[in-house]
Amino acid sequence: MFFCSWFLPENLVGNVFSCLIKNALTENFDFADYTFDSYVFPDAVFPLILWAGEPPEELGTTNGLESFHRHYNSQFYISHPSIHEVVNILLDVRSETYLKIKSNKKNLEKNEKIN
Repeated sequence: MFFCSWFLPENLVGNVFSCLIKNALTENFDFADYTFDSYVFPDAVFPLILWAGEPPEELGTTNGLESFHRHYNSQFYISHPSIHEVVNILLDVRSETYLKIKSNKKNLEKNEKIN
């Protein structure tokens, strides 16, 4: 049930997360704590603005993993690349992702100062 939460609007994610925890059938909340700290908490590493909400209409898929794999696979020009090529592409993807997250955080901070 938790994995459907990225389709929720930002303002509902916290409430839905609370309901899921309240109705949990377990005493072990390690995953829930990690998820809250990393994704739901207002100062999370991956804030709600990055992942919560309706998927954009221009994407060819609503699945983030499919989208990532399509982009990742398009980086290779042969069917069996060398390990060095794979590592270089992974480093590029990591750098691109880091820059996007950093840019989004700066834009959020700028918008918060304006409001």
